[in-house]
Amino acid sequence: MTEIQYSETVAHNVRSRVVVVTGGAQGIGAATVTLLHGLGAHVVFGDISESAGEKLEKSLSNPPESNPSSGTAHFVKTNVCSYADQLALFEAAFHRHGRVDAAITCAGILDDPDLFDPSKLTLDAVREESSVITNALNTNLLSAVHFSRLALAYITASPALLGDFTPSLTFTSSITGIFWASSMACYSTSKHGLVGLSRTLSQNPSPIRSNAICPSATNTSIVSDALREMWTGQLGLSMQEPSDVAKYIVQCVADSTLNGKTVVVARGEARDVDEVLEGSVERWMGEENAREWRLLKGLAVSSLPDDG
Repeated sequence: MTEIQYSETVAHNVRSRVVVVTGGAQGIGAATVTLLHGLGAHVVFGDISESAGEKLEKSLSNPPESNPSSGTAHFVKTNVCSYADQLALFEAAFHRHGRVDAAITCAGILDDPDLFDPSKLTLDAVREESSVITNALNTNLLSAVHFSRLALAYITASPALLGDFTPSLTFTSSITGIFWASSMACYSTSKHGLVGLSRTLSQNPSPIRSNAICPSATNTSIVSDALREMWTGQLGLSMQEPSDVAKYIVQCVADSTLNGKTVVVARGEARDVDEVLEGSVERWMGEENAREWRLLKGLAVSSLPDDG
C-alpha cells in the first residue's frame, strides 16, 4: 500500500489559490482552513455554526509576524442542506477573488445509533419517515453531490491557471466509508457514497482532479464521550488530531499528481487504498472480469457513443 507523504514544499503550491471549504469552522475543517491560510491560500469557508465561523475568521485576520505571507480567510454562514447557501458560498469566493481553484467538503454529522436497532423498530415506530435519516444523508452525501457540481462549474468558469497546480475536489469521507461502522448505518452509507463520488469524478474528461480522505478516529466534537471512552479507555487506542488529517487534505489539493485516490489517514499516517484494489483486481474479481473492467476503465468518456 502506497504511503502518501505530506510535503510542505508541495503544500506551498496552494499559495494565492482560491479554495472553498464546507464545514470549515470546526474540527478537521477548521484545521484545514487554518493550514491553507498559513500556506498563503485565499480560503472562503462555510459552516452552519455562525459563532464558530466568525471566531475562526477573526483569529486568522491578523497573521502572526512570523508568517507575513499568510493568505486570507472569509466566512459565509452555510447550511450545506440548502442549495442556495452553497451557491452563495461559491458566489462569495468568485466575487471576492474572481476565481475558484479548489473545493473541499468537510461537513458531516452522525446519525442515531438506535435507528436500526431491531428491538426498537416496532410497527408504530416505522409508520412515519425518519427525519434523522433524511438529515444525515442530506448533510453527509446529497449536499456533497450538489457541492461538486457547483465546484466544477465555478472552477471551469475561472481563468486558466499558471504554475504547477491543477484544480481539484477533495471529499472528506471516513474509515467507515471503506469498512462498516456499528450503529452508524446512515453515516457509513453516506461516507461510502463520498468515496464512490470521488472515484467517479476523478474519471471526468477534464483537468479537475478528485480525491477522498478517509480519517480513522479523530479527536473532534463529532465523537461522543461514550465513543471516545471506548476508543481510548476500553480499547487503549489513540486518536489522531484534526491537524493530522488536515495536512493530507492539503496535500491532495496541492499535489497535481494525486487523482482518484482514496486516502486512509490513521494515527497521522496516510495510505492510498485504491492502488491496492487495482493491483489485486484479478484476485478478487477473476481474470476475465478484470480484463473487461480494465478495458472499460481505459475508455475515454469522449469516445463513448452519443445517444443524442
